[in-house]
Amino acid sequence: ELQYLAKLKREHAATHRRQLDTTDYTCGDGAQSAKDAWKVTGTSLGGWLVLEPWLTPSLFYQFLGADVRYGPDIEKIKTKTGMDQKSFCTALGPAEANRQLRHHWSQWVTEEHVAAI
Repeated sequence: ELQYLAKLKREHAATHRRQLDTTDYTCGDGAQSAKDAWKVTGTSLGGWLVLEPWLTPSLFYQFLGADVRYGPDIEKIKTKTGMDQKSFCTALGPAEANRQLRHHWSQWVTEEHVAAI
Protein backbone atom coordinates (compact mmCIF):
# COMPACT_ATOMS: atom_id res chain seq x y z
CA GLU A 1 0.00 0.00 0.00
CA LEU A 2 2.83 2.42 0.82
CA GLN A 3 4.52 1.66 -2.50
CA TYR A 4 1.26 2.35 -4.32
CA LEU A 5 0.84 5.68 -2.49
CA ALA A 6 4.43 6.64 -3.28
CA LYS A 7 3.83 5.83 -6.96
CA LEU A 8 0.67 7.99 -6.99
CA LYS A 9 2.56 10.83 -5.34
CA ARG A 10 5.34 10.67 -7.97
CA GLU A 11 2.81 10.58 -10.83
CA HIS A 12 0.88 13.49 -9.39
CA ALA A 13 4.02 15.57 -8.94
CA ALA A 14 5.13 14.87 -12.49
CA THR A 15 1.82 15.82 -14.09
CA HIS A 16 0.88 18.80 -11.95
CA ARG A 17 4.04 20.86 -11.80
CA ARG A 18 3.41 24.53 -12.41
CA GLN A 19 4.22 25.40 -15.97
CA LEU A 20 4.55 29.01 -17.06
CA ASP A 21 3.06 29.96 -20.37
CA THR A 22 4.48 32.63 -22.62
CA THR A 23 0.96 33.81 -23.46
CA ASP A 24 0.16 36.99 -21.55
CA TYR A 25 -3.38 36.56 -20.21
CA THR A 26 -3.71 39.44 -17.78
CA CYS A 27 -0.30 40.36 -16.41
CA GLY A 28 1.89 43.12 -17.74
CA ASP A 29 5.47 44.22 -17.22
CA GLY A 30 6.92 40.87 -18.28
CA ALA A 31 5.00 38.80 -15.71
CA GLN A 32 3.66 35.45 -16.88
CA SER A 33 0.49 33.61 -15.99
CA ALA A 34 0.13 29.92 -15.29
CA LYS A 35 -1.59 27.79 -17.88
CA ASP A 36 -5.32 27.25 -17.33
CA ALA A 37 -4.67 23.52 -16.88
CA TRP A 38 -2.79 24.30 -13.66
CA LYS A 39 -5.29 25.27 -11.00
CA VAL A 40 -5.34 25.16 -7.25
CA THR A 41 -8.60 24.01 -5.77
CA GLY A 42 -9.65 23.57 -2.21
CA THR A 43 -12.20 24.26 0.44
CA SER A 44 -12.40 27.43 2.45
CA LEU A 45 -13.60 27.42 6.03
CA GLY A 46 -13.70 31.21 6.02
CA GLY A 47 -16.12 32.79 8.43
CA TRP A 48 -15.84 29.95 10.91
CA LEU A 49 -13.29 31.09 13.47
CA VAL A 50 -12.83 34.70 12.36
CA LEU A 51 -15.93 36.73 11.63
CA GLU A 52 -16.14 38.46 8.29
CA PRO A 53 -19.42 40.31 7.61
CA TRP A 54 -19.32 39.52 3.91
CA LEU A 55 -19.14 35.76 4.66
CA THR A 56 -21.56 35.69 7.59
CA PRO A 57 -23.84 38.68 7.10
CA SER A 58 -26.65 37.18 9.19
CA LEU A 59 -24.60 37.73 12.36
CA PHE A 60 -24.34 41.42 11.54
CA TYR A 61 -27.97 42.13 10.56
CA GLN A 62 -28.71 42.94 14.20
CA PHE A 63 -26.62 46.11 13.88
CA LEU A 64 -28.62 47.55 11.00
CA GLY A 65 -30.30 50.79 12.00
CA ALA A 66 -27.85 51.60 14.79
CA ASP A 67 -27.68 55.15 13.48
CA VAL A 68 -31.42 55.53 14.04
CA ARG A 69 -31.41 53.85 17.47
CA TYR A 70 -28.42 55.71 18.85
CA GLY A 71 -28.97 59.11 17.26
CA PRO A 72 -26.42 61.49 15.86
CA ASP A 73 -23.63 60.58 18.31
CA ILE A 74 -21.16 58.85 15.98
CA GLU A 75 -19.01 57.61 18.86
CA LYS A 76 -21.98 55.81 20.45
CA ILE A 77 -23.00 54.39 17.07
CA LYS A 78 -19.46 53.04 16.59
CA THR A 79 -19.52 51.28 19.98
CA LYS A 80 -22.94 49.75 19.25
CA THR A 81 -22.18 48.52 15.73
CA GLY A 82 -20.33 45.33 14.83
CA MET A 83 -18.17 45.60 11.72
CA ASP A 84 -15.65 42.86 12.50
CA GLN A 85 -15.06 40.34 15.27
CA LYS A 86 -13.63 42.86 17.73
CA SER A 87 -16.39 45.43 17.29
CA PHE A 88 -18.99 42.61 17.30
CA CYS A 89 -17.81 41.64 20.78
CA THR A 90 -17.60 45.24 21.96
CA ALA A 91 -21.09 46.08 20.73
CA LEU A 92 -22.76 43.02 22.26
CA GLY A 93 -20.70 42.70 25.41
CA PRO A 94 -18.80 39.59 26.50
CA ALA A 95 -21.72 37.38 27.54
CA GLU A 96 -23.96 37.93 24.50
CA ALA A 97 -21.07 37.93 22.02
CA ASN A 98 -19.79 34.68 23.52
CA ARG A 99 -23.26 33.11 23.34
CA GLN A 100 -23.75 34.09 19.67
CA LEU A 101 -20.23 33.12 18.64
CA ARG A 102 -20.40 29.72 20.31
CA HIS A 103 -23.67 29.00 18.51
CA HIS A 104 -22.16 30.16 15.21
CA TRP A 105 -19.02 28.05 15.70
CA SER A 106 -21.08 24.96 16.45
CA GLN A 107 -23.18 25.34 13.30
CA TRP A 108 -20.97 26.94 10.62
CA VAL A 109 -18.61 23.97 10.23
CA THR A 110 -19.61 20.66 11.74
CA GLU A 111 -17.85 17.32 12.02
CA GLU A 112 -20.01 16.14 9.13
CA HIS A 113 -18.69 19.00 6.96
CA VAL A 114 -15.10 18.10 7.79
CA ALA A 115 -15.76 14.43 7.03
CA ALA A 116 -17.27 15.39 3.67
CA ILE A 117 -14.25 17.53 2.80
